[in-house]
Order: sequence, then C-alpha cells, then structure tokens
Amino acid sequence: MSDLPLLPIYLAGSWPAASWYVRHHLDGLRHTDRGFHEDQEEVSRDAFLVALDDQLRAGADIVTTQLGLPGVVEGITILDRIQGLEVLPHRKRLRSRLYHQAARYQQTKPLIALRGLGLCSDAERLMSLSSTLSVISIPGPYTLAGLIHGGQSRLSTAQTLSGILRDEMESLGSMGVTMIQLDEPGMAWSNEDPATLADLVRRTVDGLPIEIHLRLGYLDGYGRPMNRRSYRPWLAPLTTAVVAATMNVRQFDLAFAASDFSEISILEEIPARRVGLGIVDTTCTWVEPVGLLVERIHQAKTQVPAERLWISADAGLASLSRNVAIRKVNNMVEAARQVRHELGVKEATPSTPVLSLPTSEPEMDIPPARNGDISS
Repeated sequence: MSDLPLLPIYLAGSWPAASWYVRHHLDGLRHTDRGFHEDQEEVSRDAFLVALDDQLRAGADIVTTQLGLPGVVEGITILDRIQGLEVLPHRKRLRSRLYHQAARYQQTKPLIALRGLGLCSDAERLMSLSSTLSVISIPGPYTLAGLIHGGQSRLSTAQTLSGILRDEMESLGSMGVTMIQLDEPGMAWSNEDPATLADLVRRTVDGLPIEIHLRLGYLDGYGRPMNRRSYRPWLAPLTTAVVAATMNVRQFDLAFAASDFSEISILEEIPARRVGLGIVDTTCTWVEPVGLLVERIHQAKTQVPAERLWISADAGLASLSRNVAIRKVNNMVEAARQVRHELGVKEATPSTPVLSLPTSEPEMDIPPARNGDISS
C-alpha cells in the first residue's frame, strides 16, 4: 500500500447498486423459477463493473466489493447462510422501512456454516475484473449476535459466530484479500466490559495474514442510528483494550460527519492507530461542499497526523442514490487534493484504472434440438 497518496479516499461498506440490477434482484425474489445460473452470473458481473466504474471515476483509491440492495440489511445475507437459525416472522405488517426492516432469527441448533458465508465469491469476482485495491466489509460477531434470539447470551452467541467469521476470513486471505473491515456498530454503548469486547475481536482476527480495520460507531451499515450519536465515554476505553488484545487491528473507522465533528477531539484519547475518518454524512442526501470537507480534514489534522488519516464516509453509501453517492465522493476527492496541495505534496498524474473483462463467455450446456425446432 506504499503507492497510496496522502489522505487516500477509502470507500468501505456498501455501494448503491444500479437501478436495473435492483429491478433484477426484486424480480428474482418474486419469480424464483425464472433464474438461470449463467444469466444471474452475467448480470452480477455487469453490476459489479458498473459499481467499480462509479467508484474509480469518482476518484476512489480503495473501493468496496459490496453492492447495496433494497431489503438486504447488513449481516442478513450472512446469517441466511448459517445453519441452526430460523427467521422469526415480523410482528408488524405495516412496518417502517427505516426501523422494522431487519429480520430477527431464532437459534434452534448449534451454529455452523458448511458452505461458507458467500463472501469469497464476491471477492473472487472483483479480483478477476480489476486489480484495484479493495476492502471487504464483514459485520462483526457482536453486531450479528444482536439479531439472534435463543438460549445463549449475546456474548456467548458472538463467541460462536467469531469462529465462523474467522474461517471465512482465512478463506479470503488464502484468495489474496489483503484488507477487511470488521463492522461492529453493535459495540457502541454496550454493557459489556471493554476488555471482554476486545477479547472477542482478538478471537476473530488475531494472527490472520490480513490487515483488519475495526469500524466502531453508532450507525449501522445503511446509516441508521442505533444509539446515541456520541463516542463519549466508551470509545477510548474500548480502542485501548483492542490495541492491548491484538496487533492485527491496524485502523479504526469512525463516523464524525453525522455529529458535525463535535467530538473530533476524542482522537487525541485513542491509541496511535490509523483512522478511517468519516467526513461525509450517509444519513442525509445533502452533498457537503468541498470547503466544509477541507475544514473537517484540517480539524482532524490537529488531533492526528495526516499520514494516519484515510478519508471516508460515516458508513456505506448504499442508503443514497448513485448520483448523490458519486457527488459526495467527488467532493471528498477534491477536498483531499486541496489539503495535499496546501501541504506541498506533489501528486502523480492520475491514470484511469483498467477493468479487465472476461475474454470469453463461460461454457454452456446446449440441449439437442427437438424435432421441428427451426433453430436446428
């Protein structure tokens, strides 16, 4: 990662999917008998290319592998692949899209994931299409455990899930993935002791040959507040405990834009790790002007050296339209460029990354023509 510029633009989380892909996804949910593997793979590959093109043209240095889809809350697709869980029916028919969308699960058997969690296929697709540096975001075990009801405590369930997540991350590492964001908004304002939560992080990531970024905040993956929009007083004790428990966490991804940088001084109180600095708000469609983003970067620089700052959004951008997401990223890129210029950093001439399309279509089994079939 030595070729990254100062203040790189880092897009972790989910990216808004193209409207035609959303329509394809919804149609597949309504008509499960119409899907064919080759068609689905082609559409998914094309949607991936569009998302990559969006992010690269906007100027991102590190792109995300995930596409946000309606009705797919962070972690739900992972839990759907774990055996031993049953989906609980919604208790409210006329439910709010904002607060009653997340599914809840009942544990009925020991939790196992015999076929993995499905993250490796997305990573494999991305690496086959582009060599761009990317990050995979995975909901953390404590956050996922908050969606599961059963006989065990939340912490016990999280400890079981940590082993399942670790197996998936080991598979990702063997494929060549170098960067994973462990997303733990559920740890905000937790009643557990910081050392206990830090040990859970250690169980999940310690010793993996992958750079781990720990996202801690009060927003879920779609920008919805899960608790008070405040990092005091829990952030400093928790980050200190995490650093003491494991060296694998190299970066803390933090949300400051939604609170208008009112708590930016807390960066002085956390350990000396890199910071994924959220400077744009994913809870609103207002596109923050470049001047404001420059000011926010300067505010963070008074607490943390610029060399330890990566410029990001508060959460994944999938809750926004593609148009708004691209404009927000454009302004992030320009703000970072202006700050680099002020610091006297010379930038290399940007080059458009090349997306490598498959050279041939996948092999397909063509059935023999029937009698009277004009195609024969």
